[in-house]
Formats: sequence, C-alpha cells, structure tokens
Amino acid sequence: MVWGLLGRFAVAHEACHPGGSSSWHSVDPRTGRYAAGSALTTLSCGGTEMARFYDLPVCSHAFSCDAWVPGAQASLEKAFGMLLVGLSWPDILVGPGVLGGGLSFGLEQLVIDVEIWRMCRAAHDGIAVAADRWLDDVLEKVGPGGQFLGERSTRTGMRGDEWFVPRLGTQDAREVWEAAGRPDVVDEARQKVADILATHEAPRLDDDVERELADLEARAAAL
Repeated sequence: MVWGLLGRFAVAHEACHPGGSSSWHSVDPRTGRYAAGSALTTLSCGGTEMARFYDLPVCSHAFSCDAWVPGAQASLEKAFGMLLVGLSWPDILVGPGVLGGGLSFGLEQLVIDVEIWRMCRAAHDGIAVAADRWLDDVLEKVGPGGQFLGERSTRTGMRGDEWFVPRLGTQDAREVWEAAGRPDVVDEARQKVADILATHEAPRLDDDVERELADLEARAAAL
C-alpha cells in the first residue's frame, strides 16, 4: 500500500511538474530525524522497482549511515544498505564516504565504501554459467581427492573476474596480523588515503579544455 501511494504521488507530481524531481526518506520515529542507517533505507529497493514500473530514472542513497566516524557502525549500516539496494540496481548510487546522514564525510570511509561496493557488485553479478565454464575435462582429470590449484583454469579464473579478491582488510593468519600490530580496516584505509594523496597526479586536461576554463575564469573575474 505504501508504494502504491508513493507511486500515485510520483505520477501526480510528474503531471503537475513535468521533469521535476521528488524524493522521500525514512525517519527515526523516536525523534523525527532522518534515519540514514536504519533498515528502512531498504525502501530504496522498492523505490527502484516503482521507478522501473513507471519507466522513470532512479537515484538511491545506498551509502547512507547514521554514524559520525568511520568504524563498525558505519560499515555495517552501509554494507546492509548497499547490498540490498545494489541488487535492485538503480541508475545512480550516491554517497560513498558520507557519514552522519550526509552531514559529514570521511576519506577513510570512502576507501571502505569502495570495497563494500566491490563486494555488492560481485553479489549482483552472480555466478556466471556458460558451456565453457563447466570444465568437465578438468573435473575428470583431477578426479576425487585431487586439487585444482595447478590447473590453468584456476589461474585464469583468479586473474580474471571469476573470484572476488579483497583489497582491504586482513586475510592472513592471526600470528601475521598480530605481528603487524593488529591493524583494523580503518587503519588500513587511513594508510591508503595517505598513500593516494602523496602519490596521485591529476590527469592533464586537453588544451582546448584548459583554454575554455581559462576563459571562464577570466569572465568570472570580470564580473
């Protein structure tokens, strides 16, 4: 019923204001504040489906959270929201790195959000099934009790898109993690931010773009 009402609202709004934009958000019933990280953000999935039904473009705030700093709360809220909203696959996803319902931003959280999104995209892509992926010949060659680590198909899958390979977090034994000082994901993300800021070089713009920007700057300065 809720989405039926919202659907009617969207149609009425479009009829009165063609091309106009509209939005709705979940709130905390205890305070009336915008509930960026609540489970109600999964309403975005329903919003995406309604937009598809009415043949409208849709934007989702799947990266929202209520936490004010990078950490466990921010990551669990974002992972929950991003997975479900990512599976519904809206046209645009906004908000990586945002904190506190969009009132704050963290570079460390941006790095973490990229990793969360990589996981969600892998879930959306699902398991590829094709005639050349059954590997009957490899299964017959290895046989019961064997292992596939030395097979060309395994190397090809690892170097391609067959497996999800994490770029953040620890995947080592506990002893290795403790020897490294017990870093957590936020520590690692903070180091990645420092490395990027220290080594990144912005790509050079084309000469015609540079000239247009210079002309725009000159006209703005003359105002």
